Amino acid sequence: AGAFSTAASDECDSSCPEGTYGETGKTECTDCPAGKFAPLGASFCESCQAGKFSLARNGSCTECNAGKFSLGGTGLCDSCPPGYYAPQKSSSCLVCTAGRFSEAEAGSCSTCTAGKFSSTAASSCTTCLAGKFSALASDNQGAASCSDCPAGKVS
Repeated sequence: AGAFSTAASDECDSSCPEGTYGETGKTECTDCPAGKFAPLGASFCESCQAGKFSLARNGSCTECNAGKFSLGGTGLCDSCPPGYYAPQKSSSCLVCTAGRFSEAEAGSCSTCTAGKFSSTAASSCTTCLAGKFSALASDNQGAASCSDCPAGKVS
């Protein structure tokens, strides 16, 4: 398997090229479908792992770019929606926590700046209303809500 021969041949002619496979007794190599791959001389196609994809007739799989994901065995990577992110080679999208946000196809979440806040899975930050404020909880964590200004103070 993994090779082929023509009629009246006394041996198998050659190995099947990458992205194809040869079955025992066949005279031609068969293309691997999208989401599967085969190295040179393969006797079957293998599914791409999660976080990777392949087009039809490929000898290997390609990692999904940041902001996209694949469950494996697919011909493309799906995009993460706003409020979610995915590092390169991801099998799923991760949610942006409160105080952070992202646009579609993001590789990471951004932090809401002081004076703004966001809930979980936000696509943007909201500005605090007059009389309220927010401060950064840390360098990578913005505010999940705004607080009232204390008596004697305004914003």
